[in-house]
Amino acid sequence: MGTGQEQVKRELLLDGLDCANCALKIENGVRKIKGINECSVNFVTKTLSLHHFRHG
Repeated sequence: MGTGQEQVKRELLLDGLDCANCALKIENGVRKIKGINECSVNFVTKTLSLHHFRHG
């Protein structure tokens, strides 16, 4: 409590995603970004869901 950080969930549409291998590459790349707690790409719905901390 009182850490000054709020976890935020974002969902992004990946328009034009038509390759399961590309989805995996995107997911692996986003996971390497500092501050991203978790992420997943849903190839069927073409969405990227990610959780990160908002500092404030």
